[in-house]
Parts: sequence; structure tokens; C-alpha cells
Amino acid sequence: MKHSVGFTLVELLVTLVVMAVALGLAAPSFKTLVSDTRQESSFKRLNGALLFARSEAIKSTSPVSLCARATDASCGQDWSNGVLVFNDSAADGAASVFDGSDLLLRVEQLQSTGMAIAATARSANGVLPVSTIRFNRLGETNWLDGTFVFCDERGRESAKGLIFARSGSSRQATSANNFDGVVQDANGSEVQC
Repeated sequence: MKHSVGFTLVELLVTLVVMAVALGLAAPSFKTLVSDTRQESSFKRLNGALLFARSEAIKSTSPVSLCARATDASCGQDWSNGVLVFNDSAADGAASVFDGSDLLLRVEQLQSTGMAIAATARSANGVLPVSTIRFNRLGETNWLDGTFVFCDERGRESAKGLIFARSGSSRQATSANNFDGVVQDANGSEVQC
């Protein structure tokens, strides 16, 4: 009598049901992991661009600006499109504007699919939305301080923040000790998405 090796139909169905349940439980965790990874990647790329712009300003002893990218040759308003870093000669009197007299140093694409990135900065006139940050030859910004906020469909409870100071240094925003998980901007207020 021959002995056949394999699975019965019942064993196969039970295995498929167990796998379906396991995948159903793992899917939400995987989506969170993907969203967290995108946020972290955008955060690191933008922070790297800030540090690069600052170091280039110090190294060249001339102003360097970082702006929200509209195209690879023009600045815009939406940081989610990436950033341009350029030597900001202002030879034509237009500081913090990427024009024909400026040398493009870097184009940085951000992993921002499904994510909004916005920046605000504090000046003598209050807190304003910004699309350009300028570093002087000492590596200082043209703002007193500011915050980049990275938001996705999960809302402000999962938002990430990048704070930059007048000195040009930057750090990750942290949450208050109220256990809601919402990070605070440079002024100590909870970020908004």
C-alpha cells in the first residue's frame, strides 16, 4: 500500500485561516511603521539640509539660504515638495530669493507622500509661516527660532517637530509632560496639523 505525503484539505484550510488572522492583526502595525519611517526619513533629510546650509554659510563666509522647493530651479511655499539650498548673494538686492545671481548647492527631496510639512518662525513681528531660512556667515538664522511640523493622516498626536534656533542649531521637538503625545513647537505651544 502506497503512503502519500501532503496536507489534507482541512489542514490546508485551517492553516490559511490562521495566516489570515495573523496578517489581519499585523496590518495596522505595519501601516504605523511605514508612516513613522516616512516621517523619520523626511525629518532627517530636512535636518541634514539645515545643517548643510549652516555649514556652507560658515565655510564660505557668505549667506546661504534654504527654501521650500517649487521646482529644481525655483522656491515655493510648500516644504513637502523638498528644499533648495543656495548661496544667497543678494547681489540684486533680493535676499532669500533664489535667482540668477545665486549658486544652487543642493536639491533635497523629502519622503513626504501623504504628509504635510509646514514651518513657522518667530521674529520681532510675531510667529509667521515661512518658506525661507537664511544663514549668515556666522551660521545664525534670520529668525529668532522656528519649527518644522511633519503631519500625516494620523493627526497632531503623531506629528513630528524639528526646532531650529537663532544660533543655527536644531533639535527634535518633544512633548509636554501631559501624556497626550503632542510635540511642542519652539515657543512651547502644542503643534497644529
